[in-house]
Amino acid sequence: MIAKKSKKKKSIFVNKIFIRFFGFCALLVIGFLIFSNYKIYQKRAEMKSVIQELEKQVQEKELEKQELLSQIEQSYEVDDLERRIREQGYKKENEKVVVIKKQEQEKQIIKEEQSFLEKLLNKFR
Repeated sequence: MIAKKSKKKKSIFVNKIFIRFFGFCALLVIGFLIFSNYKIYQKRAEMKSVIQELEKQVQEKELEKQELLSQIEQSYEVDDLERRIREQGYKKENEKVVVIKKQEQEKQIIKEEQSFLEKLLNKFR
């Protein structure tokens, strides 16, 4: 009977140690999981803020692109307007205008196209 009591006491004692050990291990695992989850949450919040900042930068760059495109279009319109005005004979201050007549250009082209013999014959006429 005494042997049975001592075996029961030992088994109860061993069971309590195992229960406490496994409980402690379970608490460590749960604590580690909670800590890891918290770190992941922090990293996720940081990444969200970085994404938002980058999206703002993209929007700013899109606006800048649109402004530059509109400026390019305006410069083409100004250049086109200036070209049309110059074709009408207007000039800027302190600028000289040179006009080339079309008839003279056509005569020069015709003279260049004539062969040596044709030039010689034209001189005798």
